[in-house]
Amino acid sequence: MTYLRPIKVFAKIDVHMEITHFDEKYFYCSHHLYRGDKLMAQGTSKALMISKSGSFTPQYTLDAVARYQADKHPRTISD
Repeated sequence: MTYLRPIKVFAKIDVHMEITHFDEKYFYCSHHLYRGDKLMAQGTSKALMISKSGSFTPQYTLDAVARYQADKHPRTISD
C-alpha cells in the first residue's frame, strides 16, 4: 500500500477494490482509498480463497458468486 496523504485514525474513507485478473490459483486486486474525491492511498494484493478442506480456484469462486447472485436476484423476463 502506498499512502499518498495521511489518513487520521478512525477517519471515514471509501475503499474501492477491483479484481484486475486471476490465474489458476490467485486473484490479483487493486485498492484505492478515498476521502471525498481525494485519493489517499493505493495498492495491490494477491488473494486466495481457502476452507478447511483446501483452497478454491478463482474460477470456482466466481462461479459460486454468480450462482449466489442469481438466487438472490433472479432476472424476470417481461413480454
